[in-house]
Amino acid sequence: AGELRQLLGELRLEYEDLSTESQQRADELVAMKSSKADLQAKLEQAAQKEAASEVERVEVCQLRRRVAALSAHLSSVLTPVSAACRTRPLSSYKESELGTRALSVDGTEITVEDSLGRSRKFKVDRILDDAKQEDLFLAAAPWVEHAASGGSSCVFAYGATGSGKTHSILG
Repeated sequence: AGELRQLLGELRLEYEDLSTESQQRADELVAMKSSKADLQAKLEQAAQKEAASEVERVEVCQLRRRVAALSAHLSSVLTPVSAACRTRPLSSYKESELGTRALSVDGTEITVEDSLGRSRKFKVDRILDDAKQEDLFLAAAPWVEHAASGGSSCVFAYGATGSGKTHSILG
């Protein structure tokens, strides 16, 4: 009877060990299934991102083609050289300068008269008479856009010191 009790005790211990081991493996299996589900979800997300990335790549290619087409069209429309003149408002001159010159604008022709009464005429493509910065920027916009889309353009200001070149270009 003592041997049976001892054997029964050993079997109970072995059963408890096996039960504990079985529970640990069941817990590991649950954790593995959860990890598998997480990995599958991440794989699905990666596949969706890859598909979205491909769509974006195609859209970028289409936009680049459109920019190239618009740039080519803009090149065909823009004149190779265009001259514009921005006049300063009379209020911007010092009082001592007001009587020394006269300026008249007629369409795209500017007449400048000096203090000796001599006049000089200049023909330009566009006159920005008393124009605001916004008007000037809009006038230069096609050439700036052409350069921004890969074309060649040059916008520069010419005039005497203090005549407003920097203000015209930079605002």
